[in-house]
Amino acid sequence: MNASDKTTSHSTKLPAEELLAGHPKDGNQVAGYRVISNYESLSAITSQMREAAVQGEWDTLVGLEQQCGLHVATMKPIDATATLDESARQRKIQLIRKILADDAEIRNHTEVWMGQLQRIMQSNRHEQRLQQAYGG
Repeated sequence: MNASDKTTSHSTKLPAEELLAGHPKDGNQVAGYRVISNYESLSAITSQMREAAVQGEWDTLVGLEQQCGLHVATMKPIDATATLDESARQRKIQLIRKILADDAEIRNHTEVWMGQLQRIMQSNRHEQRLQQAYGG
């Protein structure tokens, strides 16, 4: 086979779409697709949250946290009732692990920031007490 015989196929489908490709779309499969699609969206949000935390963009992080909370609230009813096949279950597990890893990194960055903020506030309180004590 020569180089001109080789073709490369790149799918533009999301992993959730690939789960349904070539299969009849019954109610369970459609619900499974929605579950995976929701987890993919949540994973995208947590990736943005992680990046905002890494960059110290706290206002952006707060907005994304609100978006994340709303997204989780809409996911719960679908997630609770959907039956997933094995490939969808494995994809869901993969996405949950990624979401949890993002969450851990977000926590690491916010805890450092909170520690810095706490030190600044303590320093300010100390300065106020000195000013009160010495009439500054």
